[in-house]
Amino acid sequence: HLLALDYGLKPVLSALGAREILDSVYATDQQIAKHETQGYLPGPEVHERVSRALQTVVHRAEVFQREEQAARRERDAAAARSQVHESWQARDVRWST
Repeated sequence: HLLALDYGLKPVLSALGAREILDSVYATDQQIAKHETQGYLPGPEVHERVSRALQTVVHRAEVFQREEQAARRERDAAAARSQVHESWQARDVRWST
């Protein structure tokens, strides 16, 4: 059944905490032809739909990477501020004794 992925797999992925669940790409037997040397090859319409789905994956991966880099810069800045604050505390303690 073509909707098995939507009805069966998506709820499982969601329950496991998946952040991104992409749309499925379906193909029938008639859309995937047997090639003599290369096994089975998708037809042009299936190839196009898979390419569009992969572009979505690449785009979301790039967004995720940019968000991770921004979070890393923020963590590094917070760590640097914390180190400066610790050095001030050490000076204050020495200065007050």
